Order: sequence, then C-alpha cells, then structure tokens
Amino acid sequence: MKTIAKFNVTKVSEMGDYNGKRLEIQKPMTHTKEGLPLNSGTWYETTGIPVREITLSAVFDNGIDAENASFAKATPTGTITFQLNNPALADEFKPGDVYYVTFSKTRD
Repeated sequence: MKTIAKFNVTKVSEMGDYNGKRLEIQKPMTHTKEGLPLNSGTWYETTGIPVREITLSAVFDNGIDAENASFAKATPTGTITFQLNNPALADEFKPGDVYYVTFSKTRD
C-alpha cells in the first residue's frame, strides 16, 4: 500500500524545557570531568546542537486550489510532528512550505 498526502509546514520551533532552557542533543559521557570512571547513574555532555520541532498540517480546501480540495477530501484534517537534530535539514523546513508525504507500509 502506498498513499500520498499533502501537508503545509505550520510551525518550526526550537524545543526548550520547562525552565525555558534550549534543549540540545546530549550524549553519554564515559568519564567525569575529573577523568574518573562513572560508577552510578549516567552523565551527559551537550553537543551544542539544538533540537527543532517541525509541525506539518494537512492542506485544506481553500476553494481556489483544485489539488488541495482533492487532498482535503482524502485527509480532511491531521498533523505530523517530529523533531530534528540536524540543523542543516531543520533549516530546510520553513512555515508555509508545502510537502507531499508518502506513506508506504514496510511489512504486511
């Protein structure tokens, strides 16, 4: 099965925690800053790369675009939200951009 849908980018945001701090990619540290092996818990160090959240919304029938009307009948409403940690790829998504999204099942 293969289905194609049409979505608008409606929101691009840099994610933050409840304290308003910017969320960044983190990786486990193998040693503490003093060079000692970790014995309990896991320590993380930041890579400095921000995490961005991208939200896509299904197109709607605006009465002008026949293609949008056709897609709106098949997918009347819906959103896709995902996070990216690749700044170059995240920069490709801008509010107002339109994407065709293909859904294909990997296994039966």
